[in-house]
Amino acid sequence: MMNIYAIAHELNELTERDSLFRKIAEGELGYEDGLVIGDPGDVDNFLYLLIDITHNTAEELDNWIDKKSLAPEVAESLAQVLEDYEYNNTDVKVTDENLKHEIDNLISLVNNAKSFIEANSDYPGAVSCDFYVYVHENLRNGEVFYVGKGEGKRAWSKNRESYWVKYVESIEGKYSVKIVAKGLSESEALRQEEDMLIKYAKTAINRDEPVGVSFDLSGSGVDDA
Repeated sequence: MMNIYAIAHELNELTERDSLFRKIAEGELGYEDGLVIGDPGDVDNFLYLLIDITHNTAEELDNWIDKKSLAPEVAESLAQVLEDYEYNNTDVKVTDENLKHEIDNLISLVNNAKSFIEANSDYPGAVSCDFYVYVHENLRNGEVFYVGKGEGKRAWSKNRESYWVKYVESIEGKYSVKIVAKGLSESEALRQEEDMLIKYAKTAINRDEPVGVSFDLSGSGVDDA
């Protein structure tokens, strides 16, 4: 896990060095440049969101470094940042590989920051152990096609990425939900999710996606397979 100061430094540098993020922040790049495709309004919102995530996360880390008792509030704020990203990410498609790399790096930094704060807080109960790791299994051939981590009803939610929706449609909704580990902290769940993605690398359709960026924890969809 990266040191929290290194994470804060990387975030501060992201929009200052010669990067696509800097050009987006300064208004040099927008939807018309084709780095991200989709409805122009959705693309602009997505690009602005990336900059907001960068600055907001850096600010939250400064808050935590100055006053560690803020850990629960900061961790919750970072979770909301990730949820906002996940929600807006479904409306657009990033076509530029360099920007995609920068975004992956950003989301990884936010996840690392959140995990670090939860793991290094003296606040009682700041680290939740309500997370679990789950898989979705194709009932037609018995293969695991999706690996995830979450809490609450996340495992049964159908509010997901387009590639998951298309896959489930292709098997006519015939899949099962299995909880493979529970009672975990989020950092433990992330590690086990990564291990499971390696285990099911040949069949998991999200094997190439950034680990742990999906935070839609309130989905009410229930598996009816």
